[in-house]
Amino acid sequence: LVSDRRMATFFGLTTVARSTLSVKFQVLRLCSRCSTNISTLTRMNSYRDEEIGIIKFHTPGSKENIMDINFMMEFYNCLNKFTQDDSIKGIVVMSGKSGSFIAGADTKIIASCHSVAEATALSLKCQAIMNRIHSNYKPVVAAINGTCLGGGLELALACDYRIAVNSKKTIFGLPEVRLGLLPGAGGTQRLPRLISIIDSMDLMLTGKTISASKAKSIGLVDMLVEPLGPGLHTDEDYMIKELEQGAVQVLRNLLTTELVALRKLKFPHNLVHTLLDIELFRNLFFVYMRNKVEKSTHGHYPAPSHIVNVPKPRFPLLRYLMQIVVYERFGNFAQAFGLVATSPESKSLIHLFTLSTECKKNPFAPVKKEPKSLAVIGAGLMGCGIAQVSIYNGFVTYLKDVDKGALLQGERSIAKHLDKRVKQQAITTLEKDNMLANLYLSVDYEAIKNADLVVEAVYEDVQLKQKVLREIEQYVRPDCVIASNTSAISISEVAEASKRPENVTFTCILCLMYCYYNYSSHFACFKVVGMHYFSPVDKMQLLEVITTPKTSREAASAAVDVGLKQNKLVVVVKDSPGFYTTRVLAAMLSETIRLLQEGVGPKELNDLCTGFGFPVGFATLADEVGIDVALHIAKYLGEKFGQRMAGGDLIVLQKMVDNNYLGRKSGKGCFDYSKSKTKRGVNEKALQILKDHAKSSRGCDSDHDRQLRMVSRFVNEALLCLEEGVISSPRSGDIGAVFGLGFPPFLGGPFRFVDNYGAERLVTEMDRYRDSYEDAVEFQACQLLRDHAKDSKRKFYAI
Repeated sequence: LVSDRRMATFFGLTTVARSTLSVKFQVLRLCSRCSTNISTLTRMNSYRDEEIGIIKFHTPGSKENIMDINFMMEFYNCLNKFTQDDSIKGIVVMSGKSGSFIAGADTKIIASCHSVAEATALSLKCQAIMNRIHSNYKPVVAAINGTCLGGGLELALACDYRIAVNSKKTIFGLPEVRLGLLPGAGGTQRLPRLISIIDSMDLMLTGKTISASKAKSIGLVDMLVEPLGPGLHTDEDYMIKELEQGAVQVLRNLLTTELVALRKLKFPHNLVHTLLDIELFRNLFFVYMRNKVEKSTHGHYPAPSHIVNVPKPRFPLLRYLMQIVVYERFGNFAQAFGLVATSPESKSLIHLFTLSTECKKNPFAPVKKEPKSLAVIGAGLMGCGIAQVSIYNGFVTYLKDVDKGALLQGERSIAKHLDKRVKQQAITTLEKDNMLANLYLSVDYEAIKNADLVVEAVYEDVQLKQKVLREIEQYVRPDCVIASNTSAISISEVAEASKRPENVTFTCILCLMYCYYNYSSHFACFKVVGMHYFSPVDKMQLLEVITTPKTSREAASAAVDVGLKQNKLVVVVKDSPGFYTTRVLAAMLSETIRLLQEGVGPKELNDLCTGFGFPVGFATLADEVGIDVALHIAKYLGEKFGQRMAGGDLIVLQKMVDNNYLGRKSGKGCFDYSKSKTKRGVNEKALQILKDHAKSSRGCDSDHDRQLRMVSRFVNEALLCLEEGVISSPRSGDIGAVFGLGFPPFLGGPFRFVDNYGAERLVTEMDRYRDSYEDAVEFQACQLLRDHAKDSKRKFYAI
């Protein structure tokens, strides 16, 4: 501490830096007053192995270790005890849980900060504890097995050496930016001092996670420990013990200088760091980063801007070699943390994180028999997608098709995807081989006889599906569940061929906008559940599970259980035309067609959408989905909901389809894809169709009005789904809209948007649009929205 004070005086710290030191010493004094009696600790296990002290995290009642105030105080107590013990020469920090080092900070602590000062103080306190690790004169080794995220990675960065188990469970990242935050415990300064500035910015600005092998290759981890092979002491407790022994030996080698951490940057990262010593290049680099952040966030997410805007470290030789903590920068980042932690954007993103955690639980009773093996009949695009996510998440999967060529092509497609994951160092070659070993190809049904669940995904022909169903039943066990994947054919008609319809379920695995069929009037006598995956299946997080009044809880529970094992966020909705996601999206897309007819160009429409916060413009979305598919959906939902789905004229879409302007798949849609894949221009002939059917804007043509016209219809339809019981809670509506349709995450979803924007304000705007378009029913606010508008205290969430 005295050394820290002298360094502070030597470098002439600012007021912010002095306040950092002040808080640091206050925290350390507070910690020193806490009891160091290990028997009173509940989150730490502290003991010694001869001259080595070992601190082992173990948050009770949780699968993962989470950092809260008690966790940090107990950790400091253990650290301080070993630091003061002269017989202890070094310290190992690790987890007592096999799948979690530290998963991050408790978001409840951050959410409880109601002012910038409170959040800043929280950051400074965390920094003080991390600085205590970093400035410890005894070497500290972090032994990592499992998730090492957020505050967990910042703790590991403060250590002198890091070893990690090279397994799929071990991942590293700073995901704070996805919560509207920035790393608040000093990681923004320590990470660029350990690895290249390019890799540092990539981790901090994207919030992505990387594997242990990737962490080793960029210098984040010093040593990898390979897990034991199958059959060789597979018990997880044994792996923890092996890791502990390895960490102790590494620490002893460090103490005897037999082991030295070699952290030499490779080309071109070493050249970049050399250039950043020059102020001109340093300024140019961060100007480039600021422009890149602004372009990607459109100013909606403040955290990335703070990461690149806070004064950046210089690299004078003395400070770099001495690894001196520059407290001024820590203080600046603490203030930046305080600003973003109390911003509306961060509150909304943390809200989404909390909701998504709840969606990872099965709301139904546990399934009696968990499916462990799946069979997919049909090796088409969706069949291969189902097989891919199944083997990736541990299911033994049988892929069956009458065409051997289609099977081989499907296998190559799956293998190509896994090879890409290996190249990204997300999985190891061994893990890829194990996944492919769980994929079995067959041209006959004999291979699927032991499958727990079979998904039929053959061509859309009812006779063919009935034939396949009869064939499946000849081979599978009596308790096997048979699922039909169809986009148009009545499942009750398909099930007529079944000798045991009670075991037939409906699996609707479709693209983003193609799940729109109403089958609630069927299946009066057997179990039915719908599963709406979003394309591409391996990338989209959401799964809609659709139930009918006749759906058994066991069938629904099984569907949710499979989705959760496939690492999906699952929302359960009731059967209705368009379900939830397709219905609310269709209402908004109807308004986009009207905007195009009013003279808004496709590029301008895209800019309006991305400017509001959507990840992709709706003109591009229509091209990706297919104009013909959009037309089919619009016609179907128009018949079901009438004027509420009104807006643009469907004749526009019909003429585009007639001219084969179907979108990307045909080479032309709203845009022309025939000339260049990257630089696409507007399809002039499609523009002419829009001009031939032009409409008047009725005075609602400002950018704000155009954006709100689309969004208000989206939000109103979402609230109407809650009012009608299609969704059971605002939580389901927000998760479905954000993770399935790309509703701006920083707004928290349509229900959170109403709370923040104001129901009364939204109703006023919708009434204005309704009057402008001659009492248009599509802008009629639903009763639930009007009830909230009448009472300002009514909220969907406690904000």
